[in-house]
Amino acid sequence: MFSPQNWHINDLNDLVLQPGTGQQDCARGYYDPDHNEVVITLEALNRRTRRIDRAVHRLVMGRLRNRWPTSYIRSETE
Repeated sequence: MFSPQNWHINDLNDLVLQPGTGQQDCARGYYDPDHNEVVITLEALNRRTRRIDRAVHRLVMGRLRNRWPTSYIRSETE
């Protein structure tokens, strides 16, 4: 049994395999190897509309798919 691996996307759009660092994160979450699942716990929001920023979301999804290509990706924020 493995423990979840925390990750975050920093303000430079890099995927960092550590817990989130705060206000500068674009998105954050964890990978659960027992279920081969990536969970997004903080989505990138457009500051003006307060809705998910689709452009940043596509970038985040690309980074996650590159790192864990066979995993199921879901959002806890939905």
